Amino acid sequence: MTNITRRNFVKGSLAFTAPSVLGANDTIRLALIGCSGQGVLDLRECLKAPNTQAVALCDVDATQLDKAKQRIGGAVETVKDFRRILDRKDIDAVIIATPDHWHAIPAIQALQAGKDLYLEKPIGHTIREGQLLVKAAHQSKRIVSVGLQQRTGTLFRQAHEIIRSGKLGKVSLVHCWNAWNDQLHYEGGYRQLKKTPATVPPAGVDYDFWLGPAPKRTFDQNRYNGTYLYYWDYSGGMSITWGVHLIDSAMHLMDAEAPLSVTASGGKYIFADDRDTPDTVEQVFDFPNFTLTYAVRHANAFTSGSAT
Repeated sequence: MTNITRRNFVKGSLAFTAPSVLGANDTIRLALIGCSGQGVLDLRECLKAPNTQAVALCDVDATQLDKAKQRIGGAVETVKDFRRILDRKDIDAVIIATPDHWHAIPAIQALQAGKDLYLEKPIGHTIREGQLLVKAAHQSKRIVSVGLQQRTGTLFRQAHEIIRSGKLGKVSLVHCWNAWNDQLHYEGGYRQLKKTPATVPPAGVDYDFWLGPAPKRTFDQNRYNGTYLYYWDYSGGMSITWGVHLIDSAMHLMDAEAPLSVTASGGKYIFADDRDTPDTVEQVFDFPNFTLTYAVRHANAFTSGSAT
């Protein structure tokens, strides 16, 4: 693999933003909403660029906030309510790395507050949320970057040039897949989401705020951990976790916009546990000049693999 890394993507996005917003000697003040490992990674990479400063961190989990503050260092404000960050006039740009169901709302409000935005994928939990975010981005005229870092990878740029050159002839069919085998992890206990009894949230967690626009439920550790992505209430399983990257890359390579239609089939055939998103998927996207397919399967001899 070449330099298709989040590090290059985040730093490239920031380098594009800085000259258009501030003078060469000014400081870009950054805030992070969602202090998971991914969010902190994004922020730390941004801080490697010159003239950048972290000024605020937000998370509904006090433990996550404390850990993030220790990793970032410096005099940063910590809050549980993202609206307090958006109210600050001294913040230039916001990074959002919350669970998927909490992407669109703070992102739209950040744009309305005049902040530039780095938003982890997906841009929304529903099609409607995505439409509203795109509308807000156009209306705000702020800079928006989405965490789809394969677009800046050397291999994908080269592939784009080859396709545009016509060397491959007419491309009429594109395949993307995640040929994983989480059964190997599953049998060892990893990602095995056994049904857990309802309990109280951990100390320091504002669970009602974490649920936000999602249906109200008693606290469930499976749904709160990083494994939230296996539940429809908050994400969309592998299609959203990985499929978004591959489908976006394919559409970018083909200079495609929205498909004319999408069909999908599949189900939960492999894992007899608490998750409710499918573990086996076959999707077909019909475009005016080509067809794109995306598949998820768990029959690889190794633990994981993906391709476009």
